Amino acid sequence: DEYDLGQTYQGLIFGIQPLTYTLATFLTPYIVPSWFERRGALIINLFLLGTSQLFIGPFYTDKDLIVMCVALLISGFFLGPLMILPMQEMMISTKLKYPDYDFEHATNLLSGLMNSAVGVGQAIGPIFGASLY
Repeated sequence: DEYDLGQTYQGLIFGIQPLTYTLATFLTPYIVPSWFERRGALIINLFLLGTSQLFIGPFYTDKDLIVMCVALLISGFFLGPLMILPMQEMMISTKLKYPDYDFEHATNLLSGLMNSAVGVGQAIGPIFGASLY
């Protein structure tokens, strides 16, 4: 209502973040070099994600639709590595700790653990946020 947009355009704007998130999950293995420390990449990624979140909400006096759309695009791009890099880190740590492990079994268990934690966070996060509002 504040931007005087139709429902179609509102839906397209809401689709910016999931689209770039999807693209980023595919591009992450190619963007982060193999020699770069995964934890360092995660810290940089989280900092840039947090910075982009500042421009989505109306924390400043001018509400600019272009700034919000670009921030949605950037935040979606920085959400992708948050799913790929921790999984790689967990698999590398498992290989170091248990060199004779069953790769497929361990990957399935780690993937289930990670997706369960993300699902719990996605369910509890909005409830917690709504209770604060």
